[in-house]
Amino acid sequence: MQINIKKPLLTDTVRRFLFWNAGVFLFILLSFNIFMIFITDYMLNRNLDNSIRHEMKNVLKTLEIRNDSLILLTTKELEEDDFREVKESSFFLQIVDSNGKYIIKSENFDGIRVIPFDHSTIQNNYTFYDLNNGKDELRTGYYRFVSANEKVIAHMQLSVYRTEASLTIRDIIIFNLLSLPVLFIIVIIASIFLVRKSMSPIKEIIHTAEKISAQNLNERINYKAESSDEIGRLRDTLNNLFERLELQVNQISQFTDHASHQLMNPLTIIKTELDYALRKDRSIDDYRNSLEQLKEQTEKMIKIISHLLIASKQQEEQKLTKSLFNLSKLITKEITETYKNNNISLDIEPEIYLRGNSETFSIVLDNLLDNAVKYSNSISQIKVTLKKFNGNIDLRVSDSGIGIPQGEKDKVFEKFFRTEKADELGIKGFGLGLSVAKSIITQMSGNIYVEDNYPRGSIFTIRLPEVRVD
Repeated sequence: MQINIKKPLLTDTVRRFLFWNAGVFLFILLSFNIFMIFITDYMLNRNLDNSIRHEMKNVLKTLEIRNDSLILLTTKELEEDDFREVKESSFFLQIVDSNGKYIIKSENFDGIRVIPFDHSTIQNNYTFYDLNNGKDELRTGYYRFVSANEKVIAHMQLSVYRTEASLTIRDIIIFNLLSLPVLFIIVIIASIFLVRKSMSPIKEIIHTAEKISAQNLNERINYKAESSDEIGRLRDTLNNLFERLELQVNQISQFTDHASHQLMNPLTIIKTELDYALRKDRSIDDYRNSLEQLKEQTEKMIKIISHLLIASKQQEEQKLTKSLFNLSKLITKEITETYKNNNISLDIEPEIYLRGNSETFSIVLDNLLDNAVKYSNSISQIKVTLKKFNGNIDLRVSDSGIGIPQGEKDKVFEKFFRTEKADELGIKGFGLGLSVAKSIITQMSGNIYVEDNYPRGSIFTIRLPEVRVD
C-alpha cells in the first residue's frame, strides 16, 4: 500500500528564509521610521529655534546696557501682535535680572500659565530647550546680558508654542502604528512570494534529480544558469555526481558480466568432468585424469577470484600501507627467485627506494614479467631497466614477443581485455593483471603506459615520483 505523505505548506527551509527576509525587512522598516521621527523632530525644533533666534535679535535691537543696567530703548517691537496676543504663533518674552526680578515681559505673558525660568542653568547664548508648564508644550530660547566688565546683569527667555510640532510627531507615530500591521502582512506575503521564487530553481533541480535512477543515469540536469552562480554550481555538482555514478554503475555491470563470463568456462568444464565421472564406473586412470582436470579448473577459478579481489580492493581505493622499501633489491630478488630460468637481463640502478607497499608492488612486477614471458618465445630476451630520471623513477619491462597493435594499446589496461592475437595463439590469461597493475600504480601517484614498439614486442614503462633517502 502506497502512503501519500502530505507536503507541508511551508517547509523548514522556506520558513527560515521567510523568517529572515521578513525579520530583516521589518527591522529596516522600523529603524527607518524611528530615524525619520527623530529627524522630523529635529527639523521642526530647528525651525522653531531659528524663529526664536530671529525674534531675540529683534528684541536685542531695542535694548542697551548702560552702567550695568539694561535700558529699553523702544517698545515698538513688543507692541506687535505676536507679543500681545495669545495664539499659536505668539512669542512669550520675559527678562529678569540676576536676582530673578522681572525687568521686562510681554503683554501676552499673563495669558498663559507661568513658564518656569531657572536662569542658573544658562551657560551660553541662544540655548534652546523643550519646556512644559503643566498645560502647554513650549520651545524656549535663552540669552544672557553681560556688561563690559563681564558681569551677567540679566537673562532673556523667549518661548513659542510647540503644539504643531508635537502634533506632527504624534501623527507620524499614529500613522506608523496603524500602518505597521498592514505593512507586516504585505511584507510576509511579499517574502513568501520572493522565497518561493528564489527556491523554484532548486525545486526544479530536485524534481529533475528525483527522476534520474539507475535505469537512466545518462540524463542530466539542464537548468540554465551561469557556472559561477550558486544554482549553476549546484547543477554542475549534481551532474558531476551523476556522471561518476553512471561510470561506477557501468563499471560494476561490466565487471560482473566479465567475471561471470570468466568463471563460467571453468565451471562448465568442472560440471562436464563430474558428469563424465558419475555417468558410469571408470578406471582409476580415468578418475585420476578427471580429478586433475578438476584441480586445474579449480586453481584457475582461484586465480580469477584472487585477481578479482585485488581489482575490487583497488576499485574501492583502499589506502595502501605506505612504508619505505628498496625497489632495486625487490626487482632483483623477484627475478632471481621466480624467473631465474627465463632469459631476462637486468639494468638496475642500485639503492632506488619507493614509498608504498612492497607486497602490492610485487603484484605489479609479477604481472609485467609474467606477460613478457608468456608473450615471448623461450629464446627471446626480456630486458628490465630501472633508472632515475628528472626527479622520477622509470621502470621499463621490454620483450620481443608478439607486441600490441596500436588500436589495442588504450584497452590493455581495461578489466578482462585480451588481444585477439593472444586468443588465437592460445596464450592463457584472464585480462585482469594489467588493470590491477594500473590501479596500484595510480594509487602510488604514478603512471604506467605502453610505448610504441609494434611489431617488435612490447615495452611497458612505469614512472613514479622519486623518493630521496638521506
